[in-house]
Amino acid sequence: MGRPPSPLQIGAQYGHPNPPVDPCDKLRAGELRTSLPVGEGSSEGDRTMRMALLGVSHETNTFSPVPADYAAFAEHGISRGNEIVSRYGESHSTNAGFLEAADVVGFEIVPLIFAVTGPIGTITKDAFDRITGEM
Repeated sequence: MGRPPSPLQIGAQYGHPNPPVDPCDKLRAGELRTSLPVGEGSSEGDRTMRMALLGVSHETNTFSPVPADYAAFAEHGISRGNEIVSRYGESHSTNAGFLEAADVVGFEIVPLIFAVTGPIGTITKDAFDRITGEM
């Protein structure tokens, strides 16, 4: 089972009059770098660029009496490491786009932590500190 079409592919399919520029096209054309120089005089050449994949997804509803505490994030899902790839790899999400770009252009994604909760009250200090502490 392949990846679902990207928003860029869908836009092109329906003849969007001003399709956005796909940064992957620029990377494929060599207009952007995916490697980093090791240093002058090094025999190792370039190293593959590594990017961390981490984040918090929460819609704050200030009218909700339910706080976005750590338990709320744990209930909806705190993914770590390869759990992020398993959960989002074939989805229609920003994380899937990052994973696809890494495959297409050849940089390494290092999945760390991604925490999600629904539209409830503001994030508690404890939840924020615990989640960002893992980042």
